[in-house]
Amino acid sequence: ATNVIVWIGANGGSGSNYGGGGGGAAKGTLGNKNGGNGASGLVSVTYEGLPEPCSASSTSGTYFINRVSVEGAVTDFNNDGTGYTPGGYNDYSVSHIAEQIPGGGLNIRVILSGGTQYLSAWIDWNQDGDFSDPGENIYSVAIGFISTYFGVVVPPETSPGLYKIRIRSRQGSSTISPCGSYSDGETEDYLLRVVADCPALI
Repeated sequence: ATNVIVWIGANGGSGSNYGGGGGGAAKGTLGNKNGGNGASGLVSVTYEGLPEPCSASSTSGTYFINRVSVEGAVTDFNNDGTGYTPGGYNDYSVSHIAEQIPGGGLNIRVILSGGTQYLSAWIDWNQDGDFSDPGENIYSVAIGFISTYFGVVVPPETSPGLYKIRIRSRQGSSTISPCGSYSDGETEDYLLRVVADCPALI
């Protein structure tokens, strides 16, 4: 399973990443945070699991995704200048997480590199790892481009939780599957965390 790891500093001095120190610093994966003060240096670990997504790859690094950003969400992200990942796939779902409420929108910007390409995007709304269910293909276009900007609304009935976003480019054809291998293009995965809306609206 794909796990997002959240380190919580229960007691301790100063942790190097998420977590506490004291008896020993805790090292996590989501950024630098200091722990609280105390003596025991205990660490609590929470796993939020998702199924391993279907595999996607490419064999040539000429055409690839160079930037993906999310704007207009509760929490945005910008992943710029990524270059080509050997094998044509990279999972950024630990380091780049967007947050939005049910019924809220996401604006997604994608910049490609190497020349004109086609693009498709999916969100795994039912969390089964295949991106092939009705409503999961959130963007496809039969016109090649280098830069695009598109939007998606989180379905109002979506439960709070974690949902994989998959973005895939291809140079040779506008027909793009979320899984499998192509000779060119690139696939990148990100994460959407759907959070409960505030019940008290002003």
